[in-house]
Amino acid sequence: ASAPPFLHTTMTLDLGNSAPWYTVGVFLAGQARAADPGFGGTILVDPLASFPFVAPPGTLHWPIDIPADELLAGTLYTVQGLLLDPGAPLGVALSNGLELVLGF
Repeated sequence: ASAPPFLHTTMTLDLGNSAPWYTVGVFLAGQARAADPGFGGTILVDPLASFPFVAPPGTLHWPIDIPADELLAGTLYTVQGLLLDPGAPLGVALSNGLELVLGF
């Protein structure tokens, strides 16, 4: 993430793409950690939602607007990126997991 997840701000999730071409992927998002085997690695998010994307060569920058709702303060979110990558185990590269706690 490019900045702390403060309410009423925009933060950016950055995901590196080691391939020299465009590829597709998905961000998994949830509110709990996991440690489930998958795609030759470990899925670190218990997903409640998924957000597909097209990743350019280099780094994907995904802006996220965080609402100004004070009721969200202290809410935990977990995120992990998955990219199609023919050089990765089972053709899918997994990012590290990211844990975000919304605050002020």
